Amino acid sequence: MSCFIICHDVRYPELVRLPAVAGARICYFCSHESGLAREDKLSAYNAMPIARATENSIFCIMANAPADPKTLRGSHGNSKIIHPDGNVLIEAGYFEERLVTANIRIKDANRSIARRAANDDTILTDWLNDGVKLVQA
Repeated sequence: MSCFIICHDVRYPELVRLPAVAGARICYFCSHESGLAREDKLSAYNAMPIARATENSIFCIMANAPADPKTLRGSHGNSKIIHPDGNVLIEAGYFEERLVTANIRIKDANRSIARRAANDDTILTDWLNDGVKLVQA
């Protein structure tokens, strides 16, 4: 099982957490973010897909349009595959238009952190489990 988010969706952790609790082991993320001229946005754009993988113990596979080397517009590239432990397995450069691939061991995506969030007795437990029912419907 997997889930898919598009662009701005990466800012909403629940869109990955609920499918991960329900069984998703891979999150596919397609985006077209700010160009390189918006340096103030780059660190957040780099961190969010890594956070979605790590906070759920699943893989995140991100496709992002490359930057235009003449204008620095478009997006900022960096398509990548992120391991559930947060390490980037492979990443394209800012200007590269290429397919990034990696062999992965799906069993590494054990969803342990996502499952723990749904099983621990917290104020979110009921909300998460109710949300998982909607994702599975």
